[in-house]
Amino acid sequence: MQNSANVIRMAGAIGPGFSRLIKAVPYVGDAVNFGAELFNPNEPDLKQKVANATAVGLGGAMASTVTGGLDFIPAIMQVLGELGEKYGYPSTPFDPLFEAAPALNPENYLREAAYAINPELEMPVADDKLAGIRDAIIKSGY
Repeated sequence: MQNSANVIRMAGAIGPGFSRLIKAVPYVGDAVNFGAELFNPNEPDLKQKVANATAVGLGGAMASTVTGGLDFIPAIMQVLGELGEKYGYPSTPFDPLFEAAPALNPENYLREAAYAINPELEMPVADDKLAGIRDAIIKSGY
């Protein structure tokens, strides 16, 4: 029988404060999203930029809290998928994951909600990450 006192514990073993740093990573991403939405060149309307930044930034922080920070996984997968398409990387067996990532990323729904508040404005095509999923659902007949 192994004595648990003699086992090296890996969580937090790197140094003091490391676990706090890891827990803060999703919130740093949410702060970056706040700034990115506030300075988004695709959106010309300042009021809508503020609405987007508030919804995506603060809503993203709430989503990070609720999911324990796991909402960063679909966000990273979405970015990687977009970069793969942009630079023409070859297909991989993981393509379905990259294609599903926008539907699993809460930030996309928060952005949709910010535009729903002001129905007079339309979301710029470059920011509408759910358009492909909506089109696929419409084509399938659901």
